[in-house]
Amino acid sequence: MVASVPIHTPARLDGDPVDRVRAALAGAPDLDRLAELHRTLADPTRLRILFALCQEELCVGDLAALLHASPSAVSHQLRTLRQGRILRARRDGRRIYYRLDDEHVGALFRAGLAHVAHGDGDDAPRGARAGGEDT
Repeated sequence: MVASVPIHTPARLDGDPVDRVRAALAGAPDLDRLAELHRTLADPTRLRILFALCQEELCVGDLAALLHASPSAVSHQLRTLRQGRILRARRDGRRIYYRLDDEHVGALFRAGLAHVAHGDGDDAPRGARAGGEDT
């Protein structure tokens, strides 16, 4: 049998950080929706579509040609992105053109690309660099 050792947390002069974070979490009801947004974005084909639509409004045929995919496959991905409120559509005659829902989507996408590019060429996990510092 292992004896349990009481965990001692030293008193903090600046209050209890756990209580502060717990209060902040209670005031953040959209975290589940944010997780769903990230799940929707977590597909390479959908990210390629977003990259293309960050450049210009395009129709299914344009996207299919760019991605070397069938219009049916592209339409399936577009439906997922529209359901996730990432894209919006505009009809022009018989064609439907797609664009980002709003600038927040473009900003999120660009921030993700910048974050990935920031770590290029560095295979060491964060915090495992010489000196143990994160950059």
